[in-house]
Amino acid sequence: MKRKQPNQFNIWDDPMQFSLDGNTHVLGYKAATMAESLSGVRDTMRTALRQVWMRVGDQDDYHNFDSPHDAGYILGDILSVTGQPDRTPVRHGVYGIAIAAYQDMDYVSLYWGDKNAEPLAELTDTDLEAFESGIAEGATN
Repeated sequence: MKRKQPNQFNIWDDPMQFSLDGNTHVLGYKAATMAESLSGVRDTMRTALRQVWMRVGDQDDYHNFDSPHDAGYILGDILSVTGQPDRTPVRHGVYGIAIAAYQDMDYVSLYWGDKNAEPLAELTDTDLEAFESGIAEGATN
């Protein structure tokens, strides 16, 4: 039997099963641990690089938020302070919504963007539900 060198390791020690896209694969424990670690780093970096950006009307600056809910909370607070009763957002183009006094060309910009506020993606329907929930909470506080 061949002896292992001190710095060598076998990635197939203790095989581990995992599922990816509905297919089952077998991966050595050490390789699986490394892959899991790299996946976590990738997800953390993706989350850190992607932020929700919102600008309320033409006179506002762009502000970044961690989530659609957080952005909605601030908008709900703004709408309650200004006495806007209608708090139901409607999509306005790809990267915006129309709500209460913010309509037509004076809409609310709202999208996923990078650290420089460059658009990366529109909000999904699930994101908009979280945004609406934030509006409701912000309007009551």
